[in-house]
Amino acid sequence: MLIINSQKGEPYESLTGSVLKHLALKGFEQGKELKITRWSIGNAEGMAKRIWSIEKDKRYDAIYLGGTMATKYFKGFAFQHPRFKFVFGAVTDPVGLGVIDSFGAPPKANFTGVCYPVKVVDRLRFLMQIKPTIKTVGYIYTGMPQSESYTNWMKKELSSEEFKDLNFHYRQVQFVPGEGGHKRMADLAKQYVLELNPVVDAFLSPNDQMGAQQPFVKMVSENATKPLIGLGEKDVRDNWGATLSYFPSSDETGRLIADMLISIFERKDFTTIVPQWPVAGFAKNNLRMRQYGLNLSQNTDESVLNDIIK
Repeated sequence: MLIINSQKGEPYESLTGSVLKHLALKGFEQGKELKITRWSIGNAEGMAKRIWSIEKDKRYDAIYLGGTMATKYFKGFAFQHPRFKFVFGAVTDPVGLGVIDSFGAPPKANFTGVCYPVKVVDRLRFLMQIKPTIKTVGYIYTGMPQSESYTNWMKKELSSEEFKDLNFHYRQVQFVPGEGGHKRMADLAKQYVLELNPVVDAFLSPNDQMGAQQPFVKMVSENATKPLIGLGEKDVRDNWGATLSYFPSSDETGRLIADMLISIFERKDFTTIVPQWPVAGFAKNNLRMRQYGLNLSQNTDESVLNDIIK
């Protein structure tokens, strides 16, 4: 199996680890039943081309693509080429990329997988479960394809009657490629955190490379006096600095992807391996909740709640 991630770090490391864990649990252990080659492209098209030139003539049973940029570039190399079977993970908008037509339907070519974000409408509904009511939100995002797609979805949902009381303040920072690009983007975002902090009730992490990794979460927590609603589980679980997070479960997503890969290894009909949404979970840091005087509505589903710090 060939593994190609868009970048090192989160959410790719956690998701890849989960995929390998679930493959091993089902009898496909790395170094035994399973031989793996791994790459990271650093969100750079040139690196993706180099990897493709090295690997395209090798006989891989399946290729796992982690992230939007890896999937975008490898679609350009081998879309609808039946020799290659691709499974993606941590992709924000696979429909917009053109690798699938929809979720829950047979794949149209040789790409399938599990997308990254929980549904935007569910994330906004979670935001509205936080009390006292949060009405004004700071949202700082990057000029990455996945971030722009996600932001457009969010703006569409926010125009509905259900979310009429939510007011978002948007700011965009330049996309910086490379393995350390997310750190530079977090630095660029600091000016907007300082600008928006006096006028917002909370910040919401963006669905992109900057929002998914620790430097952005840490930067906001160190420079804002308002809570940050994170994107991933580690934002809260590893005490990066977020107060709450409604996130796609890396463990459950890894299990789904592992099942897809095993179906490919077992030569099952590819059209039966349908793309899916991730399983959602949420976490809260009770210490920070008390600091900001926050609580969750009684309507919140406590069965999926992880209380991290008592």
